Amino acid sequence: ANMANCTFPAGHIIQVVSNSSAGSCDSNAEYITYCTCGITVKKTGSKILVIGNPQLYTSSADALSFVRLKYKTGSLTRTTTVSDYTDFATNERWMGDQGDANTWQQGLVLNLWTHGQSADTQIHIAISATPSTGSSYSNNGANARSEMTLMEVMQ
Repeated sequence: ANMANCTFPAGHIIQVVSNSSAGSCDSNAEYITYCTCGITVKKTGSKILVIGNPQLYTSSADALSFVRLKYKTGSLTRTTTVSDYTDFATNERWMGDQGDANTWQQGLVLNLWTHGQSADTQIHIAISATPSTGSSYSNNGANARSEMTLMEVMQ
């Protein structure tokens, strides 16, 4: 339905999209994980609630993964080039648990983002990870799944 002339109250959820992926990749530098999702903005002036659950794995003892929320416009699909994306979250953080090598790291990443894009803009949102030492793996090919849900919300 065409929502161009609809008026929604603040807090109204306009749309919900989600992605679940078992794709696997790794790096000893910053990389784009498989915790990603694409959305096409329906209303100018809306916000996007990002809910991400990346499944990360580290190869070194006491290693942590520094995670960031990033976006790019003009596409709904993941690319592996970090420079295709722009950071947008101010709540960047370390994920993990210091201890033995080869440990799983997971944690919920939440952000209510004022994106500033107009209606019909395609946005791809991704979580990047940078290991503190050794390598960090997204999903690690062990039947793990990274998931992201995006909710477009009126402000």
